[in-house]
Amino acid sequence: MYIKKFIHAFHVIITNPTLIKQYGKQLASCLKMWTAFFLLLFVKKRLYNRNIWIVREKGTEARDNGFFFYKHIREKHPEIHAYYIISKDSADYSKVSQYNNIIRLNSLKHFMFSLAAKVSASSQPYGALPYPSVFLFSISKSLRRKDQIVVFLQHGIIHNELPHSYDYNKTKFDLFCCASDRERRFIQEIHGYPDDNIKTVGMCRFDNLIKSDKAKKVILIMPTHRTWLHSSDTMKEATEKEKKDFIESVYYKAYASLLSNDSLVSFSRRNDYKIVFYPHYALQSYIGCFMQYENDVVTIADREHYDVQKLLVDSAILVTDYSSVFFDFAYMEKPIVYYQFDKEQFRKNHFKQGYFDYITDGFGPVYESEKEIVNEIKIIVENQCVMNDIYYKRIKGFFRFHDTNNCSRTFDEVYRKAISK
Repeated sequence: MYIKKFIHAFHVIITNPTLIKQYGKQLASCLKMWTAFFLLLFVKKRLYNRNIWIVREKGTEARDNGFFFYKHIREKHPEIHAYYIISKDSADYSKVSQYNNIIRLNSLKHFMFSLAAKVSASSQPYGALPYPSVFLFSISKSLRRKDQIVVFLQHGIIHNELPHSYDYNKTKFDLFCCASDRERRFIQEIHGYPDDNIKTVGMCRFDNLIKSDKAKKVILIMPTHRTWLHSSDTMKEATEKEKKDFIESVYYKAYASLLSNDSLVSFSRRNDYKIVFYPHYALQSYIGCFMQYENDVVTIADREHYDVQKLLVDSAILVTDYSSVFFDFAYMEKPIVYYQFDKEQFRKNHFKQGYFDYITDGFGPVYESEKEIVNEIKIIVENQCVMNDIYYKRIKGFFRFHDTNNCSRTFDEVYRKAISK
């Protein structure tokens, strides 16, 4: 019976190109992991004694808390053997290379240093790990350095309910970094992190968000994604069928209409403003669907050529929906408008509301109609992009820290954890 089942399973795999690729990748990773382990055991044992810190994001970018934390370590703490994980074909590879110590994603060195590192820090919960399956990741935990510190730098302030995969009894993060005491208390209450494993230190990337009067005349439209609209491979252009389905969605129609709104475009042109639309990372597969709306005023920004941090710093106004990127904009004390046209569907199928209420806690007005959004943008521009006092006070009350020492606080906390374990 078991032999027949094995033969059937083997036949299914070898006759399915997708499964061959999937299992082939896992087998290759398994071989690399064990090769790395035996090399560390018999040849490179000294790596276990080095103070190696590896820093990660998605593996394809260097634009988040991971990069700014790594940059800080390389500039301020050369005594730490810090390495950054990124793919060779990343648009950000050259940006990281100036700080040296790059490890190519999924290389044998990546496996070795992931096992030997004293500190493993990432802006994504399991970003840029060299293990393509839960099974291999579970095995790696028993092979890695016993006193390794795992740090979650975060990639955005948590304000919605998260899945229970973030629970402490599943992640065992040694340090979960937060930027607000409200955020920290919420995560502790829902996900069970001990006091010493979760700290309010600030987001590392906030150090780059220096408030300046030099913001350009840019209206940045940057919404979050929708899980039900993801393409089969978010790193590639969507298929024709996926595009066809996407342009029928409420999401697409709402932003296509806003980008082509004659009143908004002509007002922006008269006032010498530009409109930049940057779809979420997970929906960039559909960027081609929006290109027809690009003109002398409207720019459709892709992840290859536009850096989110630079867009935030350069822009004068942010229009978003539920994206946590609004916290970054609020940190710079610049006006925000929330466009929440699909609230019911979003809360039902994407994220449930957490401790943050956009009406009573938000850093800008909340609207559901395109007309209201356009009118609000006009009012903000006519008022010289000065933030309303009520939102300014909310910002001051939300963040514990409002400075450029987020990386320093994070480093101090990670270092404290590292020397105590």
